[in-house]
Amino acid sequence: MQKKTSNKIRLTSWAQVREAFRSKELRQAGYSEGAVVMSDTLLDLHGKAHRERRRIENRLFRREIFSYWEHEVLGKTIDVTLNPFVQSKQGDLSVIGYRCAMNLTATIAGIDQDPSDTKQTETLYGIVKKFSEGATLLHSTRNKDEVRQEVKEAMEHFAKDFFDPSRSSERDMYGNATMGYEKKMICPKMF
Repeated sequence: MQKKTSNKIRLTSWAQVREAFRSKELRQAGYSEGAVVMSDTLLDLHGKAHRERRRIENRLFRREIFSYWEHEVLGKTIDVTLNPFVQSKQGDLSVIGYRCAMNLTATIAGIDQDPSDTKQTETLYGIVKKFSEGATLLHSTRNKDEVRQEVKEAMEHFAKDFFDPSRSSERDMYGNATMGYEKKMICPKMF
């Protein structure tokens, strides 16, 4: 690897790329501009903070959790998401795919939302699209401060309409106690 004076490293071979990806100190720089939404996310953390967060989030990727999602969540969520497009006999594939990913992510993350509720889905879709705009701010041709402000407003809207009610319903359902294995299987999205 050859160093440049700007503290960036230029990778010139496949072996160097492989070595870089295996580095525990590798830092993803593409989301720094979009810190308004990406700050402290697994994608943006590096070093010890990244490893600690990854260790916590790895629980989401256990075999039994994947099995639950595959058999109990995936098909139902996709069917409900596709239904309006099937009913109208038309749809934009990029919108359909985005909505499927959005609804699955929300379900797995523990967000209480009903993909069959058109108004709620439209609201969440607008918020998530704004989050995406913030995450890719580096490439935006818009005024970056304006986009950051819009993202902050979307985050407040998300917290008020989706996150806070979901957190409250989880606490009502399970309390603040540590959940046992059976409850984890009912609600694996929390782990």
